[in-house]
Amino acid sequence: MVATLLAISDRQFFQALALAGTITQDEALAAVMTGTLPARIEAAVAGLPADQQFAARMLLSGATTFERGHPMVAQLGAALGYDDAALDALWREAASL
Repeated sequence: MVATLLAISDRQFFQALALAGTITQDEALAAVMTGTLPARIEAAVAGLPADQQFAARMLLSGATTFERGHPMVAQLGAALGYDDAALDALWREAASL
């Protein structure tokens, strides 16, 4: 299903994570307003290989849209406890916001 899901905005992404209870509402606001990564997401990034951490932080704090098919989505999603089906559901929820 990944290929059929539309890109979502950073606001939709972080709002959906907050609504799902993965991050707090305050963390979602900070992520959108200042690019500050929520604690659970920062921990997931810190768990990546060192040569991937900078790219992940740049993507998560600077992107204005997120693509479901981006390879880093599955990797970071898994670190947050999301399997492919859960990520698809999160994407669909975010697209509706």
